[in-house]
Amino acid sequence: MARTKATARKGPEGREYRENMKTPEGRKRDQENKKKKHEAKKAAKAAQQQSGSPEPALTNNGEKDKKQNGLEQDKEAEKSMQLDSTIAASGANESSTNANAGSRVLTGLENTHNITTMSIISSSHIQQKVTRALDILSEYPAVPPAKPKVVMLYSKAAVASKMITIAEIVKREIAKAGGKWYQYNKLNKVVEEKVEKAGSAKKEKSTSGNVPMAENGDDGSGKESEEEFETMKTPFERAIEGKPKIRAIPVMTIYLSRVRIDSLRRDHTEQTNGLERLVR
Repeated sequence: MARTKATARKGPEGREYRENMKTPEGRKRDQENKKKKHEAKKAAKAAQQQSGSPEPALTNNGEKDKKQNGLEQDKEAEKSMQLDSTIAASGANESSTNANAGSRVLTGLENTHNITTMSIISSSHIQQKVTRALDILSEYPAVPPAKPKVVMLYSKAAVASKMITIAEIVKREIAKAGGKWYQYNKLNKVVEEKVEKAGSAKKEKSTSGNVPMAENGDDGSGKESEEEFETMKTPFERAIEGKPKIRAIPVMTIYLSRVRIDSLRRDHTEQTNGLERLVR
Protein backbone atom coordinates (compact mmCIF):
# COMPACT_ATOMS: atom_id res chain seq x y z
CA MET A 1 0.00 0.00 0.00
CA ALA A 2 2.84 2.43 0.88
CA ARG A 3 4.68 1.59 -2.35
CA THR A 4 1.66 2.35 -4.52
CA LYS A 5 1.22 5.71 -2.80
CA ALA A 6 4.90 6.55 -3.27
CA THR A 7 4.84 5.69 -6.98
CA ALA A 8 1.67 7.75 -7.47
CA ARG A 9 3.25 10.76 -5.79
CA LYS A 10 6.36 10.57 -8.00
CA GLY A 11 4.51 10.76 -11.31
CA PRO A 12 2.70 13.68 -12.93
CA GLU A 13 -0.45 12.83 -10.98
CA GLY A 14 1.40 13.45 -7.71
CA ARG A 15 2.54 16.89 -8.67
CA GLU A 16 -0.37 18.55 -6.84
CA TYR A 17 0.48 16.60 -3.71
CA ARG A 18 4.13 17.61 -3.87
CA GLU A 19 3.23 21.26 -4.39
CA ASN A 20 0.79 21.22 -1.50
CA MET A 21 3.29 19.61 0.89
CA LYS A 22 5.80 22.47 0.34
CA THR A 23 3.65 25.07 2.16
CA PRO A 24 1.52 24.85 5.35
CA GLU A 25 -1.54 25.94 3.40
CA GLY A 26 -1.01 23.13 0.92
CA ARG A 27 -0.70 20.55 3.68
CA LYS A 28 -3.92 21.83 5.24
CA ARG A 29 -5.66 21.67 1.86
CA ASP A 30 -4.46 18.07 1.41
CA GLN A 31 -5.96 17.07 4.79
CA GLU A 32 -9.26 18.69 3.85
CA ASN A 33 -9.31 16.72 0.59
CA LYS A 34 -8.71 13.49 2.55
CA LYS A 35 -11.62 14.32 4.87
CA LYS A 36 -13.91 15.01 1.92
CA LYS A 37 -12.98 11.70 0.29
CA HIS A 38 -13.60 9.85 3.58
CA GLU A 39 -17.00 11.53 4.03
CA ALA A 40 -17.91 10.70 0.43
CA LYS A 41 -17.11 7.01 1.06
CA LYS A 42 -19.27 7.04 4.20
CA ALA A 43 -22.16 8.60 2.31
CA ALA A 44 -21.84 5.99 -0.44
CA LYS A 45 -21.94 3.15 2.12
CA ALA A 46 -24.97 4.65 3.82
CA ALA A 47 -26.73 4.98 0.48
CA GLN A 48 -26.00 1.32 -0.32
CA GLN A 49 -27.39 0.20 3.03
CA GLN A 50 -30.55 2.26 2.55
CA SER A 51 -31.02 0.98 -0.98
CA GLY A 52 -30.99 -2.62 0.35
CA SER A 53 -28.07 -4.10 -1.54
CA PRO A 54 -26.43 -5.84 1.48
CA GLU A 55 -29.75 -7.08 2.92
CA PRO A 56 -29.80 -10.45 1.05
CA ALA A 57 -26.73 -11.57 2.96
CA LEU A 58 -28.40 -10.61 6.24
CA THR A 59 -31.60 -12.35 5.27
CA ASN A 60 -29.67 -15.45 4.32
CA ASN A 61 -27.97 -15.42 7.71
CA GLY A 62 -31.34 -14.87 9.36
CA GLU A 63 -32.84 -17.76 7.45
CA LYS A 64 -29.94 -19.98 8.52
CA ASP A 65 -30.47 -18.97 12.15
CA LYS A 66 -34.19 -19.64 11.85
CA LYS A 67 -33.54 -23.06 10.31
CA GLN A 68 -31.09 -23.94 13.08
CA ASN A 69 -33.52 -22.76 15.75
CA GLY A 70 -36.31 -24.73 14.07
CA LEU A 71 -34.20 -27.89 13.99
CA GLU A 72 -33.31 -27.48 17.66
CA GLN A 73 -36.97 -26.95 18.57
CA ASP A 74 -37.94 -30.04 16.54
CA LYS A 75 -35.31 -32.11 18.35
CA GLU A 76 -36.53 -30.87 21.74
CA ALA A 77 -40.12 -31.63 20.75
CA GLU A 78 -39.15 -35.15 19.66
CA LYS A 79 -37.36 -35.74 22.97
CA SER A 80 -40.34 -34.49 24.99
CA MET A 81 -42.69 -36.66 22.91
CA GLN A 82 -40.49 -39.70 23.55
CA LEU A 83 -40.49 -39.01 27.30
CA ASP A 84 -44.24 -38.51 27.29
CA SER A 85 -44.73 -41.76 25.38
CA THR A 86 -42.56 -43.73 27.83
CA ILE A 87 -44.37 -42.21 30.82
CA ALA A 88 -47.74 -42.84 29.21
CA ALA A 89 -46.76 -46.43 28.40
CA SER A 90 -45.65 -47.13 31.98
CA GLY A 91 -48.80 -45.50 33.33
CA ALA A 92 -50.93 -47.46 30.86
CA ASN A 93 -49.35 -50.76 31.94
CA GLU A 94 -49.93 -49.95 35.59
CA SER A 95 -53.47 -48.74 35.03
CA SER A 96 -54.27 -51.76 32.81
CA THR A 97 -53.48 -54.20 35.62
CA ASN A 98 -55.51 -52.05 37.99
CA ALA A 99 -58.36 -52.01 35.48
CA ASN A 100 -58.28 -55.79 35.33
CA ALA A 101 -58.40 -55.88 39.11
CA GLY A 102 -61.34 -53.47 39.18
CA SER A 103 -63.28 -55.52 36.66
CA ARG A 104 -62.86 -58.61 38.81
CA VAL A 105 -64.02 -57.08 42.10
CA LEU A 106 -67.34 -55.93 40.64
CA THR A 107 -69.49 -58.85 41.74
CA GLY A 108 -73.04 -57.92 40.88
CA LEU A 109 -72.97 -54.69 42.90
CA GLU A 110 -73.39 -52.56 39.78
CA ASN A 111 -76.93 -53.90 39.36
CA THR A 112 -78.16 -52.19 42.53
CA HIS A 113 -75.75 -49.26 42.90
CA ASN A 114 -74.22 -46.61 40.68
CA ILE A 115 -70.51 -47.41 41.07
CA THR A 116 -67.69 -45.08 40.04
CA THR A 117 -64.32 -46.84 39.89
CA MET A 118 -61.16 -44.88 40.61
CA SER A 119 -57.76 -46.47 39.96
CA ILE A 120 -55.00 -45.29 42.29
CA ILE A 121 -51.48 -45.55 40.86
CA SER A 122 -48.13 -44.11 41.90
CA SER A 123 -48.62 -40.97 39.78
CA SER A 124 -52.16 -40.22 41.02
CA HIS A 125 -52.76 -36.84 42.69
CA ILE A 126 -54.42 -37.11 46.09
CA GLN A 127 -56.22 -33.76 45.84
CA GLN A 128 -57.79 -34.57 42.47
CA LYS A 129 -59.02 -37.97 43.62
CA VAL A 130 -60.45 -36.54 46.86
CA THR A 131 -62.27 -33.76 45.01
CA ARG A 132 -63.78 -36.19 42.53
CA ALA A 133 -64.90 -38.61 45.24
CA LEU A 134 -66.54 -35.82 47.25
CA ASP A 135 -68.34 -34.54 44.15
CA ILE A 136 -69.77 -38.01 43.54
CA LEU A 137 -70.81 -38.64 47.14
CA SER A 138 -72.20 -35.13 47.68
CA GLU A 139 -75.43 -35.99 45.83
CA TYR A 140 -77.23 -37.39 48.87
CA PRO A 141 -79.90 -38.37 49.71
CA ALA A 142 -80.61 -40.01 46.39
CA VAL A 143 -83.98 -39.91 44.73
CA PRO A 144 -85.82 -43.23 45.43
CA PRO A 145 -85.88 -44.43 41.78
CA ALA A 146 -82.18 -43.66 41.33
CA LYS A 147 -79.39 -45.98 42.42
CA PRO A 148 -77.26 -44.90 45.40
CA LYS A 149 -73.78 -43.80 44.40
CA VAL A 150 -70.68 -45.69 45.50
CA VAL A 151 -67.01 -44.81 44.99
CA MET A 152 -64.76 -47.82 44.53
CA LEU A 153 -61.03 -47.19 45.06
CA TYR A 154 -58.61 -49.94 44.11
CA SER A 155 -54.81 -50.16 43.91
CA LYS A 156 -51.88 -52.52 44.20
CA ALA A 157 -50.24 -53.23 47.54
CA ALA A 158 -47.35 -50.86 46.78
CA VAL A 159 -49.71 -47.88 46.45
CA ALA A 160 -52.25 -48.90 49.11
CA SER A 161 -51.03 -46.21 51.51
CA LYS A 162 -51.96 -43.46 49.06
CA MET A 163 -55.42 -44.98 48.54
CA ILE A 164 -56.01 -45.18 52.31
CA THR A 165 -55.01 -41.51 52.64
CA ILE A 166 -57.57 -40.54 50.00
CA ALA A 167 -60.30 -42.55 51.73
CA GLU A 168 -59.55 -41.01 55.14
CA ILE A 169 -59.66 -37.46 53.77
CA VAL A 170 -62.99 -38.12 52.04
CA LYS A 171 -64.51 -39.55 55.25
CA ARG A 172 -63.25 -36.61 57.29
CA GLU A 173 -64.77 -34.05 54.92
CA ILE A 174 -68.13 -35.87 54.91
CA ALA A 175 -68.14 -36.00 58.72
CA LYS A 176 -67.36 -32.27 58.92
CA ALA A 177 -70.48 -31.54 56.89
CA GLY A 178 -72.54 -33.68 59.30
CA GLY A 179 -73.02 -36.60 56.91
CA LYS A 180 -72.72 -40.36 57.33
CA TRP A 181 -70.26 -42.55 55.50
CA TYR A 182 -69.85 -46.32 55.12
CA GLN A 183 -66.61 -48.06 54.22
CA TYR A 184 -66.01 -51.66 53.12
CA ASN A 185 -62.54 -53.11 52.50
CA LYS A 186 -61.79 -56.03 50.24
CA LEU A 187 -58.56 -57.87 49.37
CA ASN A 188 -58.00 -59.61 46.07
CA LYS A 189 -55.14 -60.68 43.80
CA VAL A 190 -54.19 -60.18 40.17
CA VAL A 191 -52.02 -62.62 38.22
CA GLU A 192 -49.43 -61.09 35.90
CA GLU A 193 -46.17 -62.04 34.24
CA LYS A 194 -43.03 -61.63 36.34
CA VAL A 195 -40.22 -59.59 34.79
CA GLU A 196 -36.72 -60.52 35.91
CA LYS A 197 -34.33 -57.68 36.71
CA ALA A 198 -30.93 -57.39 35.05
CA GLY A 199 -29.21 -57.12 38.43
CA SER A 200 -29.99 -60.71 39.39
CA ALA A 201 -28.19 -62.07 36.31
CA LYS A 202 -25.13 -59.93 37.07
CA LYS A 203 -25.01 -61.21 40.65
CA GLU A 204 -25.07 -64.80 39.42
CA LYS A 205 -22.18 -64.11 37.05
CA SER A 206 -20.14 -62.38 39.76
CA THR A 207 -20.63 -65.22 42.24
CA SER A 208 -19.74 -67.85 39.65
CA GLY A 209 -16.60 -65.92 38.66
CA ASN A 210 -15.03 -66.17 42.15
CA VAL A 211 -12.65 -69.17 41.98
CA PRO A 212 -11.10 -70.23 45.33
CA MET A 213 -7.32 -70.50 45.40
CA ALA A 214 -5.61 -73.62 46.64
CA GLU A 215 -3.28 -73.69 49.64
CA ASN A 216 -0.15 -73.96 47.51
CA GLY A 217 -1.11 -70.93 45.40
CA ASP A 218 -2.43 -72.95 42.47
CA ASP A 219 -5.72 -71.72 41.03
CA GLY A 220 -6.85 -75.24 40.31
CA SER A 221 -6.21 -75.04 36.57
CA GLY A 222 -4.93 -78.61 36.34
CA LYS A 223 -5.96 -81.53 34.24
CA GLU A 224 -9.18 -81.95 36.18
CA SER A 225 -10.30 -78.32 35.54
CA GLU A 226 -9.54 -78.64 31.83
CA GLU A 227 -12.48 -80.95 31.36
CA GLU A 228 -15.61 -78.82 31.04
CA PHE A 229 -18.90 -80.16 32.34
CA GLU A 230 -22.51 -78.95 32.45
CA THR A 231 -25.02 -79.72 35.17
CA MET A 232 -28.08 -81.58 34.00
CA LYS A 233 -31.46 -79.91 34.45
CA THR A 234 -34.19 -81.63 36.36
CA PRO A 235 -37.35 -82.77 34.55
CA PHE A 236 -39.27 -79.96 36.27
CA GLU A 237 -36.80 -77.31 35.04
CA ARG A 238 -36.97 -78.69 31.50
CA ALA A 239 -40.77 -78.62 31.63
CA ILE A 240 -41.00 -74.94 32.62
CA GLU A 241 -38.11 -73.79 30.42
CA GLY A 242 -39.16 -71.03 28.02
CA LYS A 243 -42.45 -70.36 29.78
CA PRO A 244 -43.08 -66.93 31.36
CA LYS A 245 -43.03 -66.73 35.13
CA ILE A 246 -46.32 -65.70 36.69
CA ARG A 247 -46.90 -64.15 40.09
CA ALA A 248 -49.93 -63.04 42.06
CA ILE A 249 -50.03 -59.37 43.10
CA PRO A 250 -52.29 -58.39 46.02
CA VAL A 251 -54.87 -55.72 45.27
CA MET A 252 -56.89 -53.75 47.82
CA THR A 253 -60.35 -52.32 47.18
CA ILE A 254 -62.19 -49.73 49.30
CA TYR A 255 -65.91 -49.01 48.85
CA LEU A 256 -67.15 -45.62 50.09
CA SER A 257 -70.87 -44.93 50.27
CA ARG A 258 -73.39 -42.69 52.02
CA VAL A 259 -75.79 -45.61 52.57
CA ARG A 260 -75.36 -49.12 53.96
CA ILE A 261 -74.58 -51.87 51.43
CA ASP A 262 -76.01 -55.14 52.73
CA SER A 263 -74.28 -57.37 50.19
CA LEU A 264 -70.84 -56.08 51.21
CA ARG A 265 -71.75 -56.01 54.89
CA ARG A 266 -72.31 -59.77 54.92
CA ASP A 267 -68.93 -60.61 53.37
CA HIS A 268 -66.71 -57.79 54.66
CA THR A 269 -66.26 -55.67 57.75
CA GLU A 270 -68.27 -52.47 57.83
CA GLN A 271 -66.87 -49.16 59.07
CA THR A 272 -69.15 -46.18 59.63
CA ASN A 273 -69.61 -43.05 61.70
CA GLY A 274 -73.36 -43.58 61.97
CA LEU A 275 -73.07 -45.49 65.25
CA GLU A 276 -70.96 -42.73 66.79
CA ARG A 277 -73.63 -40.16 65.99
CA LEU A 278 -76.31 -42.35 67.58
CA VAL A 279 -74.28 -42.83 70.79
CA ARG A 280 -73.69 -39.10 71.16
